[in-house]
Amino acid sequence: MIKKVLAARGADGDGLSSRSIARWLDKYKAEHRAEYELMRDPDGWRSKYRIAVGKADEGIRHINDEVQIDATASDVDAVVVNGRRCYIVGAIEVYTRRAIALLIEGGESSYALRRLIASCYLTWVGSASSRWIAAPRKRRSRRYA
Repeated sequence: MIKKVLAARGADGDGLSSRSIARWLDKYKAEHRAEYELMRDPDGWRSKYRIAVGKADEGIRHINDEVQIDATASDVDAVVVNGRRCYIVGAIEVYTRRAIALLIEGGESSYALRRLIASCYLTWVGSASSRWIAAPRKRRSRRYA
């Protein structure tokens, strides 16, 4: 293929062996790693070589406007139960960047997310001031005249 490209450009590719072209290509890949990655896989190049700049809380104005939930497999040997890797499931409040709840679960599942959301709810209710918690209303007696 490279010999055909060289011939099309007017260069003499007949004197080159396939092995010499392969050596040149390997050398080019080693010296121009980023450029080769850009030609081969533009998306991979973007994630590997470009800087990602942005703010996660750009549109967030108040505490608890946005909570992000994520689960990741643990890479720590201390978080292994019965020979199985566990998952760390967490909820992070974006404005203050604090962890609201972290759970260690056996896997990523809807059950784990349900437990996490319940834990977050208990944290929010427990930390709320008494003026925000609605008191039970007294029932009014209904009298019809």
